[in-house]
Amino acid sequence: MADLDPTRSHRDLIESLSEMDGGLSLLMDRTRQTLNSTKDVMSFLRRRALIEEAYCQNMLRLAQDMGKSLHKEEVREGTFRSAWCEIINLHEAVALNHIRFSNHLNEIADELNAQFRDKDRVRRQLKETASKQKKTLTEAEKSLDKFKEKYEHCSEDLEKVILKKKSANDSGARKNRSKSVSNTVAMILGRDSSVADLEKAEKEARNKVEHSNDAYKSQLSATNSARTDYFTVLLPSMLTALKSITEEGDLSLSLHLAKYSRAFENNIFADASIVKPLESQAGSRGLMPIVESIDNEGDMNEYFARMARQKDLAAGLLSPSTQAHLNSNLHAMHLASPRSASSVNNPASSYLSPQSKPPLLTLERQVGRDNAPVPRIVLTCTNFIEKYGVESEGIYRLSGQNSIVKQLKEELDTTGKVAEFDHLDQTFDVNNISSFLKLYFRELPDGLIPVRLYDTFV
Repeated sequence: MADLDPTRSHRDLIESLSEMDGGLSLLMDRTRQTLNSTKDVMSFLRRRALIEEAYCQNMLRLAQDMGKSLHKEEVREGTFRSAWCEIINLHEAVALNHIRFSNHLNEIADELNAQFRDKDRVRRQLKETASKQKKTLTEAEKSLDKFKEKYEHCSEDLEKVILKKKSANDSGARKNRSKSVSNTVAMILGRDSSVADLEKAEKEARNKVEHSNDAYKSQLSATNSARTDYFTVLLPSMLTALKSITEEGDLSLSLHLAKYSRAFENNIFADASIVKPLESQAGSRGLMPIVESIDNEGDMNEYFARMARQKDLAAGLLSPSTQAHLNSNLHAMHLASPRSASSVNNPASSYLSPQSKPPLLTLERQVGRDNAPVPRIVLTCTNFIEKYGVESEGIYRLSGQNSIVKQLKEELDTTGKVAEFDHLDQTFDVNNISSFLKLYFRELPDGLIPVRLYDTFV
């Protein structure tokens, strides 16, 4: 095995394997190891893809089931419902990321499978060719042995005839026949033979020896030629081809494992960027900021205000003036909420801080000012949303960016109007505009339905 030093050149290694008894089988076993390892990796990738696919399906099923419960009356409303909806959507995004990872794993496994089939086919062809060539060489060597045996047998017959002739010349006595003598010689030697008969037998024996010798030489030449072709041409070429597909298989296995490694890393990074987006991912909120956007006290105040309007005022238990006083107190409670004053991720709560000024005009006065059935700010927002956000997911549900909604609110407080929204960009985003419109309705001094008309509509 010292001749198989891996630091030797390719040519020296092939020569060593050619001269070694069983060198082809040794390299064939190494090729089989590479192919078996490829099958193992391929099986791993397919099973891993099935695991990822099952994970995705279970996650989507969970998100769908939870999404159905969002519209139930038993579910808490306000900032909690909005945050809970975003959390469910976040899990849907994670699930879709894993199905992409599963598809990528199947693609890698398919590539490995194609290369495995190709290399295994070449290996089988080389094995079959080697078997045929080895069989041809073995048959040639067996034929050579037969011709050699025939030549030796004819030579023995000639030698016995010569000895018989010499004995007859010396003493004239006859010798006992030998069982190993050929039929012709035995027939001649079996009777009293004259010198002429012995000479004839010798001549026939010499002819047979000559013919068998020529046949043996011809077969020896053919066998040596076959042996030379096998060991100097056929065997090295088969070893070279076998070594080549083995090295290609090893390299392919390493490259596809590297592909798997990159795909795995990208999947983990994608999950992380969904759960906790980078600062450069503008407009995206991670799981923790979503949870922190829940305003428990603000949701409680809004709940009581809504129940007061829907139940007490509708039932006529409170007069309009009393209801207006209640609304004013609830609004003051909401402004005094520590959560509302400190929230950084919930536009609805941060813009109700003491520093923010509510719109100065009621909805009725704004309609009169704009001389239109609908205030211009409402038309501007709804036209933009209908133009750019019809196919967007989560309209009026997903929150916009705090800084941009605040900027629009300050512009409205200062000038009483906002700029026209006629194109999509980082500022004029569908979620930003819808969040601003919801905030506008929430901060109307007399509500979307005036108190004096509440009994009529409700």
